[in-house]
Amino acid sequence: MKIAALVDEKGNALPFSESGTIKLYDFDDCGSRCLREIAYDPAGKLTLSAIRPYLSGIVAQLDGCKTFAMQKKAGLFNVIFEEELGVRIWGVSGSPVAVFPQIKEQAEALGAELDACAGGCFSCHGGGQTGEAGEVEMIMPTPVGDIDSGMFQINLIEVQQKNSSLNSQEILLPFLEGKKDFIELEIICMHVPKWLDRELDALNLQLAVEEQKDGFCHAFVSLKS
Repeated sequence: MKIAALVDEKGNALPFSESGTIKLYDFDDCGSRCLREIAYDPAGKLTLSAIRPYLSGIVAQLDGCKTFAMQKKAGLFNVIFEEELGVRIWGVSGSPVAVFPQIKEQAEALGAELDACAGGCFSCHGGGQTGEAGEVEMIMPTPVGDIDSGMFQINLIEVQQKNSSLNSQEILLPFLEGKKDFIELEIICMHVPKWLDRELDALNLQLAVEEQKDGFCHAFVSLKS
């Protein structure tokens, strides 16, 4: 399988906020072989309008690779890579090459799990942290106005920047499944999560989407009338 890694000159994993080299590897039971090296420099590109096309250009050079190892997951980068570009991020420390066997094993297991539930079950996660497992943190949207009004809002971008290990399904689905008396949930995001459309009918929900002056997507989820 192909695995990309962001590393420094010593071959140790870097976070996406630091400059380094992205190495694209072909990894199998016989070992790893570097196929390509791509210079990576995010300096001056950390605004949303600049980083999105830059990362899209990086992914276009990865020959279809959907597995990326880095030092730790960062919220904004995680959202763009996993939810917009379809590349799973794996958090590692030290040399990524040393943990390629674990990444491969976990990635293949995750792929099988996603296939089994056709992308629609809450237990499917978007990425991973090698060698670690933990409970999913519950994050609730904020009431808008009177707490009994049934109106809620959540800024998905800010939540994922602070909780980089969580994907949008882990954040939103518990509320949508458990909060049966809400009137409307406004979701501020960069794009509507693909899984949400698949869940609407099952949850008796409807969706309206607006592009507002802040440059973000505002998705309004409400109960079907």
